[in-house]
Amino acid sequence: PFTEAGGDVLQAAYTDPAYLPALAVNNLMAQPVHDTPVENLVAGGFGSLTSQPLDRQTIQGYGEWNNGVWRVIFSRDLLSTAAEDVSLTAGQIYSIAFAAWDGENDERNGTKSTSQWVSLQLGSVPPPAVAVVAETLGGPIRLPIWVWFALLALLTVIVASTMFYFSLRH
Repeated sequence: PFTEAGGDVLQAAYTDPAYLPALAVNNLMAQPVHDTPVENLVAGGFGSLTSQPLDRQTIQGYGEWNNGVWRVIFSRDLLSTAAEDVSLTAGQIYSIAFAAWDGENDERNGTKSTSQWVSLQLGSVPPPAVAVVAETLGGPIRLPIWVWFALLALLTVIVASTMFYFSLRH
């Protein structure tokens, strides 16, 4: 069943599908290529942890180990159409928890490190400063085109005069 004879059996590449049942049933961990190192799991209580199917793996992630600390980023859409997922709304408080498996600590299956419940509240994103100014002034500034050209010419004269002034001083 191996593509190469000898070597490390655990790292050998299989070619016979009879030896790849996990891949045949779309087991996420059996996929030869992973888009992200995180997995979208759903649990409804102890012993009910279930991986979402591949078409519902809607989370991306990145992790980095540096100076004895993991820094991890998770990213997903706020709205979800999957029945098992939660759509997130700014201002609402959600209880979330995290789990991590450390293979060097012999953690497997249900043996893992877990966090306590953590409160998550998303804030709203403020509009860009330009939009705030426009709203303060009662809407977009509408001037005739000749006024814009006059302002541009005035700005050009000011910049040129300033540059000329400082060039004479040195």
